[in-house]
Amino acid sequence: MKKTLSVLLAIVLLLPSFTFASPYDDLIDNARVFQMGIMGQGRIDLDKKISREEMAAIAVRLKGLEYMKDFQKQSTPFKDVKGWSVPYINIAYDMKLVNGVKKDFFNPNGKISYGELLTVLMRILDYEDGVDFKKYPEDYYSKALEIGLGNLYIPHDEVVTRGIAAATINKALDLKMKNSDKNLSSLQGSYYINIPGTSPNAEDYIVDNKVYMRDLNFNTTIVGVFSGVLMGVSDFSEYKVVLLSKSDKILDSMILGRNGKFSIENFDISTLSKLQGYKYEIYSPSGNLILWDNLD
Repeated sequence: MKKTLSVLLAIVLLLPSFTFASPYDDLIDNARVFQMGIMGQGRIDLDKKISREEMAAIAVRLKGLEYMKDFQKQSTPFKDVKGWSVPYINIAYDMKLVNGVKKDFFNPNGKISYGELLTVLMRILDYEDGVDFKKYPEDYYSKALEIGLGNLYIPHDEVVTRGIAAATINKALDLKMKNSDKNLSSLQGSYYINIPGTSPNAEDYIVDNKVYMRDLNFNTTIVGVFSGVLMGVSDFSEYKVVLLSKSDKILDSMILGRNGKFSIENFDISTLSKLQGYKYEIYSPSGNLILWDNLD
């Protein structure tokens, strides 16, 4: 035994260029995905397989729609869906980000293939079934490679782990939405990142926490009203809400106070403005665009 150990030690010493991969390598590379909470809370578990209900929740978070789960009914069109995932699956299904496996079955505990992961992420990026891709998996896989999302070395039918999902989502965050100059990360806000083995000072990386909106009210029936409450940061002082037309004409804006509440009223609701449509943008005190969406 001692002789065997001596031989192994000698071999290692003769290979000075050999290095061992850090167990944190994947985590460091994709830290923001976990820090954003996109993968959920709790253990990181890079090797754990992703389920269909977990993918629905991830899709909702990436689309910036998690605030809607509190207003979702607990009823669902799927007979096999219950518990925590009901609102996430309802939202993801209504937004056409995910599909059921049958008319009234979702198979929430089923595993996700790499091709299915790419499909959901491309839908989040506003690519459309039947328009940007038609035949599965060929068209979907090819499109993912074309836009820089897919990895040629991962087969479309490989079951996805949380590590693969995080790495793919990390790429998606830097991709531009279809027909837009804004990337997916603009839906997420900004985050503190604390990477194991690096400086403990999170401010060396990214500042501002995730921001989302609750109690959204938008009405153009009699007078223009756009109101709501921003959530996710303890102090919204000096944050700015801007109301625009979809042609990028600024209609009104408001600098917020600490509580994040805002109300913009009496903006243009002429027929022309209604035809153009409305949208909003939220800016941090440093002037960074951290949240935006259409108002339909």
